[in-house]
Amino acid sequence: MKEHKICVMGFGPTNVEAPLDDPSWEKFGLPWDDKWEKYDRLYEMHEQNVLQLSNSVVLTEEWDGEKILTQAHRPQNYFKILKQVAEDKNKTLYMHDTYFPGVVSYPFKKVISATRDYFISSVTYMLSHAISLNPTHIAVYGIDMHGNDEWVYQRPCVEYLLGLAEGRGIEVTVPEGSWLLKFQPERVRFGAIMIEYYKRYGILGPDPQKFERWV
Repeated sequence: MKEHKICVMGFGPTNVEAPLDDPSWEKFGLPWDDKWEKYDRLYEMHEQNVLQLSNSVVLTEEWDGEKILTQAHRPQNYFKILKQVAEDKNKTLYMHDTYFPGVVSYPFKKVISATRDYFISSVTYMLSHAISLNPTHIAVYGIDMHGNDEWVYQRPCVEYLLGLAEGRGIEVTVPEGSWLLKFQPERVRFGAIMIEYYKRYGILGPDPQKFERWV
C-alpha cells in the first residue's frame, strides 16, 4: 500500500516539531497561521457572516506611550491572504461555501459518511477530512490542548476522531508535549476524600499529598 501521510497543524508549542519541510507529508493548516504558506490544504470554517463581525478581527487595542498596539484574532490583511490561497494552484482553500473564486466547498457529505456530523472546532474539520481520505498516517502538531478553557469542550471531539482513525488502521502520531490521548492528573473524589492520581487512574505518585475530606 502506498504511503499517504497527513500532518494536521495547530498553534500550540509542539508545532515546531512538525515535518513542514518534508515533502512526503501533506500538510493541513489554518490560513491565519503565520506558517500558512507551507500548507497544502487550508481551512477557514467560519462562514462569511461570522468573519465580518466587527469584533472578530481586533481583540484589543492599547497605547504604549508611543503607538497603538493591536492584538488581532486574524492578520489585518486576512482577506487578502484568503484570496491569495484560493488563487494558488498548489493549495486548496476549504470554506462552508464558495464565497469567492477559487474556494472549494468543504465536502460535508463525504466526510460525514466517513466519520459523523460532529464538528466543534477548526481542527475537527481538518481531522475529519483527513480521515475521510483514508491515509496511512495522521500526525497532529500544535494541537496540544493544554489547560481548561476552550479545550475542555474541544478535546473530546479531537480525541474521538484520533481514536476513530486508529480504529480504521491509520497510524496516529501525537507529540509528547500534547495533552491529547494522555492521562492528566486531577484531584478526584475517592470515597470521602480528594486524591490525585499519577500517570494512570488509581496510582499514587512519588510526590507527597494531603488527603482532604470531600464536603
